[in-house]
Amino acid sequence: MGFYEMLVRSHIPFEVVDECNVQDGSISKYDVLILPTCACMSRETAAGIRNFVGEGGKVLATFDTGFYDEKGRCLGKPRLDDVFGIQKADGTVEYETPGTGFQRIQKDSWMARGLSADLIPSPSLAVRFTPSSGTQIPGVYLRPMESRYVALPTDGFPAIAVHRYGKGAGVYIGGTAGEFYYSSTNPDYRCLVANIVNRFSSEILKTDAPGSVEMVLRHQEDKGRYILHVINMTGEMARPIERILPVQDIHVTLHLDKTVHGANWITAVEDSDRCEFSCQDGTVQLTIPVVKEYEVIILE
Repeated sequence: MGFYEMLVRSHIPFEVVDECNVQDGSISKYDVLILPTCACMSRETAAGIRNFVGEGGKVLATFDTGFYDEKGRCLGKPRLDDVFGIQKADGTVEYETPGTGFQRIQKDSWMARGLSADLIPSPSLAVRFTPSSGTQIPGVYLRPMESRYVALPTDGFPAIAVHRYGKGAGVYIGGTAGEFYYSSTNPDYRCLVANIVNRFSSEILKTDAPGSVEMVLRHQEDKGRYILHVINMTGEMARPIERILPVQDIHVTLHLDKTVHGANWITAVEDSDRCEFSCQDGTVQLTIPVVKEYEVIILE
């Protein structure tokens, strides 16, 4: 759920895949494969991922991904150590008390773009690993502090590994990044993941809508059209949500592989309510006047 929240709030389109998609090669149509704490993995699935990355795909994984076989038996080394540039895993480190664990992201790294600081909180659990030769380490975890009000440690261990493999690349985050975001909603984690995904994928959708507005783009091949679902979950900063607050004047840019000749907002009842639309060389520009709870825009 943590990665779902980060991707949705960053307006990054995605689909959910399983082992069958990996093994039959149908993931080849994607730019990036994300494996959030996918601990158990068969040889066949690992081979499918290795082939995907070798042919130019990118994979992002966290924590103990591939550390166990499909029956939950601990492996001597991770299934995808060669993809992520991991020489060996040396156990886990626990940050038991909030505020006693931090990670430092290199200021000059593309991963640091948009972060509030180069020092951000560590998740509650992290794998201590040794990188192989040629692996880039743009982030490190500092060792756990004895308490909150002590000097920051100067020593630590790798937090993030970036490694070229074949025509593609693997990015490994040693900590439980998804779980940490789901429990704390730390915006720097969302920014970090968005930086990684956007670095290795082509942009499809861009919008100035708040993160509480989800956008889902679907392609109906048989009808030759795209459908943009806009789901507004903007509330009053309390749970449960008692009232949805309308969001006005949302701008959306879509980079599509087909020319769009018209945009119909199926809930519009007056001409003044229709969304502004333009398309040039496959780039669609939309302005949605208002989104209440849910809107659907058909692009033909």
